[in-house]
Amino acid sequence: MRLLNSFYVNCDIMYLFYTYMIESIVCYNISLWWSSTSESDKKILNRITKQAAKVTQCNITSVDDLYCKIVTKKVKCILLNSTHPLQQYYTSMRSGTRLRAISCRTQRYRKYIIPNSIYVFNNSDVMFYPYS
Repeated sequence: MRLLNSFYVNCDIMYLFYTYMIESIVCYNISLWWSSTSESDKKILNRITKQAAKVTQCNITSVDDLYCKIVTKKVKCILLNSTHPLQQYYTSMRSGTRLRAISCRTQRYRKYIIPNSIYVFNNSDVMFYPYS
């Protein structure tokens, strides 16, 4: 990105480069590894997005927001697919908008994808009605 900036490449082209190269690499399996990533690694990835935002002069979403968006989308797909093998873990509560949290005894299990995705889905602003 800095090299492109030194060649005075248009900001729109640099933003496209960021979204198609860097962001796609980060988002490849972010739903699986983000919850167990250390804070120092999260800071490094967020620093990359901040530097890209400065270079491109565009509003780039943070990696935390990308994770929430991707996990919410993945949970919706699991809820809509009745043959998905993970659907048994995603049970909705009486209201139909929130999911029942899985009881976890250890911190290690809380960092797995299923309990963490339920937590992210319940805290997202998106309202979802799987049976409507």
